[in-house]
Amino acid sequence: MIVFQGPTSRSSTVRVDRAGTINIPDFPPISVLGRTLGQVRNEIESATRRVMIGTEAYVSLGGVRSIAVTVAGEVLRPGQYRMTALSDAISALGRAGGIRRSGSLRAVRIERGGRIIALDLYGLLGIGASSQVKLQDGDRIIVPALGPTFAVTGAVVRPGIYELRPGTSVSVEEALRIAGGELVPGGSSSSAQRARSSLGAFTTVPLRSGDAVQAGDAISVVPRYGQTRGFVELLGHTDAAGPRALSEAPTVGRLLVSLDALKTDTYTPLVILQRRDPQTTTPYLDAISLISVFSKSTDVSLRSEDRVILLSSTDISFLHSPAVRSVVLGPRQPQYRCTSLNRLARAAGDSEGERFAAVNRAFVPFVQKLAGEAPEKTTLSASRRKAAVDQLSSFDDQKTIAGRGDKKSGEGEEEVLEFSAQDLDPAVCPQIFERFPDILPFLIEQAVPVTGDVRRLAHIR
Repeated sequence: MIVFQGPTSRSSTVRVDRAGTINIPDFPPISVLGRTLGQVRNEIESATRRVMIGTEAYVSLGGVRSIAVTVAGEVLRPGQYRMTALSDAISALGRAGGIRRSGSLRAVRIERGGRIIALDLYGLLGIGASSQVKLQDGDRIIVPALGPTFAVTGAVVRPGIYELRPGTSVSVEEALRIAGGELVPGGSSSSAQRARSSLGAFTTVPLRSGDAVQAGDAISVVPRYGQTRGFVELLGHTDAAGPRALSEAPTVGRLLVSLDALKTDTYTPLVILQRRDPQTTTPYLDAISLISVFSKSTDVSLRSEDRVILLSSTDISFLHSPAVRSVVLGPRQPQYRCTSLNRLARAAGDSEGERFAAVNRAFVPFVQKLAGEAPEKTTLSASRRKAAVDQLSSFDDQKTIAGRGDKKSGEGEEEVLEFSAQDLDPAVCPQIFERFPDILPFLIEQAVPVTGDVRRLAHIR
């Protein structure tokens, strides 16, 4: 839309024809194909000063022509879409729901008449040049299946799986640059896992920066300082917590004996060993039997930066607390006051099968109410409910729980206490689980339930 003001005042609405030109009365044709609105505005204003002396022109965009494009291949909603003539390929892919995980980001193509325009969307991630192509009516955007890939793990800014451009290869140096670079520039070493046989066997080989990355390679970047520090750390239920030289404590037994680290209430069946995978640097947990270590039947060699975590009997008792059982068996709360319980709730919600079966099989007579819907009204007074929770937490005697409460049962039936899971959420969780939230679900996976005619119901590793 053009508004003229001056000796001659009028307004004109003109359309861009298929040739990409506009025709204004009393003006020569003006080509606008491939030009910005600002460039077109400047030319119209200059032409107005020549043709209509003393008159000013004000140019605005009245509307945008729509076009039809087709999006096909590995997208969520393939089909034909109406877009504005100013839209680009990214806008069309967004309208189609985006690219599936099985789709390529580096081999997208636009079919336009008899031509094919290649798009590399890695430019949007800052990898290579950005591809922005304006769409035209009748364009077809094709997203093929994911092409050859390689992985970069460890001490890099952006670890992940990356796609190779069709018909190209990259060096190790370029692959690390795609992954954002090393976290410790110049202070890391690289290795790769490559399939060396038709059976899919993997072999780890050292890499140099100029080596070519092959499809299926997994490049692992390990900080060199992690291989030379030579220290281990003792944590948890001990008065001797802190780092120690690996040369002085090369095994778990030597570490604990040399420090006289155990307390009277240390849980001796196991300690937790936290270490990193040497290839991927991913941290993981392992359980070690202290009884085997001190009986000399088995000892475990330590590596640099290993962490040995001691637990107390109170820490282990928390595994069969009402709070833990309510998290595993439900109903779960949206949020718990302990980080470790929130981590356990996520793990239990994402798990299938028998991962936490020890909790499911233990204490069945006393957790069925927790597994069902919470009653609208409790059958216990506040003082009686607190006493019941205290008794259930201690598990000193199974028979002291049966036969108590306000609700009487029939002859030969056990009485069941009714309370909600909210009553069982503790104000404080053991500090070791708060510092290392992954330990709680790990210990429950290692647990074996002991039930029946025993003095104390428990989970035992």
